[in-house]
Amino acid sequence: MCSYISPTSLFPPIELLSVATALKGIETIDTKLIDSIANNFSENDLKNKIEDYSPNYIVTLLGFETFSYDINYLKKLKTQFPNIKQIAFGYYPSIFKTEILENSSIDFVIQNEPEAEIFKIINFENSNYKTEVLPGFNSIHPDLTLLDSFKYFEPLMPMPLGVIQTARGCPYTCNFCVKSFGGKLNYKQIDIIINEIKDWLTIGKAKSIRFIDDTFTVSKSRVIKICEKILENNLKFEWSCLSRIDTLSEEVIIKMAEAGCKRIYFGIESGSEEMLKIYSKTYSFQSAKEILKTCKKHKIETVGFFMTGLPDETEEEFNKTLSFIADADFTLVGLGKLTLYPGTDLYEKYKDQVSFKLFPYENKFKDENLNNIYQKRLSLFNRKFYLSKKIIDASLVAIKRPKQTIQTLIKAMKLKSFIPSLDN
Repeated sequence: MCSYISPTSLFPPIELLSVATALKGIETIDTKLIDSIANNFSENDLKNKIEDYSPNYIVTLLGFETFSYDINYLKKLKTQFPNIKQIAFGYYPSIFKTEILENSSIDFVIQNEPEAEIFKIINFENSNYKTEVLPGFNSIHPDLTLLDSFKYFEPLMPMPLGVIQTARGCPYTCNFCVKSFGGKLNYKQIDIIINEIKDWLTIGKAKSIRFIDDTFTVSKSRVIKICEKILENNLKFEWSCLSRIDTLSEEVIIKMAEAGCKRIYFGIESGSEEMLKIYSKTYSFQSAKEILKTCKKHKIETVGFFMTGLPDETEEEFNKTLSFIADADFTLVGLGKLTLYPGTDLYEKYKDQVSFKLFPYENKFKDENLNNIYQKRLSLFNRKFYLSKKIIDASLVAIKRPKQTIQTLIKAMKLKSFIPSLDN
């Protein structure tokens, strides 16, 4: 029922795919996966699908900013199908289990990693199911035949797009970041990753792949091993990933480029040392510039994510971000508004200034003027970026990939969206 969706991208529901694959391995369980977003289903389309399948359970992933819609639609489904039990997982279910159970139609809430816990619920309620131990995330080979769509895409990358998660968790201490699976890394076996790539290239006909780990390059040696395996198997595709400046070296960048890496996303966040301290991020601006130049040298595009909106961020601090962007060698940059989520250290620090509630969902700073400040900064950012020489670099990406550019625009319009600067 759920896909990662933004104005510029559409990713497959990889968490649901992992759960569905694990359950499909149980002989007495019949599993179906519906991606309503990729198929552009209406609520009535989905209702008809559920009537056709007549399931005992509906399993869904609850979103953040879509939380109210998700909850309200599940209530509607419960009135239409009162005998179908609902199981939900995700970040908010992990930290607000009781509140969600008390204020929604959801029957079961799963905290943290979902695969084994969902099976325990089904197994406990149905004595005809065999008592088995499900494989953990690190040994699950997602079954792409469960997907009912391969219409996924990422801006200016070849389509269709495949998505692979090679590890869950993130060991870094950025205090604004939501960690759905905690700080401990759970690595997937490399042979499974290679087989996933092969499946995306054959079953999904993917032309590009996004490695969607929080930080794909946490382990330099592991990244090199994955790249070497891609080369050994002669797998031809373009790929992208999310990385940190302090996890890369020229040796790793060279190997990534050889294996087909075409784009690296960096969560830079700010060009101000003071703001980086507030965010608990540590890296040198000089080392960042050197890594960006090295990526460009080896023909890897770089995308810098920045954010603004914290009450303590002054105009002087924001101008340092604009100066850093002007000096650094990014291919593309995006500015997003900082949202503080419960469970993060930064939320705890500023929670007295935040208006947060689950029912009905709201999460914003109480000071309405902060939104006005953000809009002004976004306008300034757009003028600085789009009226500078950097837009030439961005335009060249589109010109060199006319087919992908047209496909991206068409896909985004079908999702009734638009193409802004890349958002955080």
